[in-house]
Amino acid sequence: MSFTALAWASKQKTGNGTTKLILLCLANYADDKNSCFPSFKTICLISECSRATVIRALKKLEEKGFISINKRFQEMQDSARQTSNIYQLNIVSQIDTPQYQIDTPEYIKETPPSIRKIPHITNHNKPIYNNEFEIFWKAYPNRPNDNKYGAFQKYCSIIKNKEITFEKLIEKTQWFAKTQDGKDAKFIPHCKTWLSQKRFLDVEKPIIKKTNLNMLVG
Repeated sequence: MSFTALAWASKQKTGNGTTKLILLCLANYADDKNSCFPSFKTICLISECSRATVIRALKKLEEKGFISINKRFQEMQDSARQTSNIYQLNIVSQIDTPQYQIDTPEYIKETPPSIRKIPHITNHNKPIYNNEFEIFWKAYPNRPNDNKYGAFQKYCSIIKNKEITFEKLIEKTQWFAKTQDGKDAKFIPHCKTWLSQKRFLDVEKPIIKKTNLNMLVG
């Protein structure tokens, strides 16, 4: 057994599970020169694959450059009898020759990474929100029994879909908060509702009335 061969084989991307299994079987029998000669019967027994499956897998491994297959013969009195093949693991070739490396499968390339932001869960089952949302949450008017997690989900959806920039949302939220000063908190809409109905789009900068000094003087 060659631990070097096993370590090498375990890191290879052969394209499917069967060929990887057969490669590992060969590595398990490899000597210090990375070669081995187990019979088809032995490989079938170890891998639990049929003879036809083993032959196909060995052919694929040879085609992709993972191994080299050489026929082995035993000299008889009047002829030579073929015995098990010699399998050479191309460990050096695999390292030095990039074309033997298998590309990442297409189904992995085509799967986009998830960009949905969800809060992490601590050991106390309390969500941990990102800094941007915390800034928004503090800017929104305080509403008793508000659903912070629900608001966070709506906030992430709005930002992800680029319905409004973070900076503009904070500005609109601050304007809205000023219009709610002095109001009974129970009449302030839930943050989740305010976001879901996109009420922030209707918020305008409040007009600050200036005191007329002439009126004060009389």
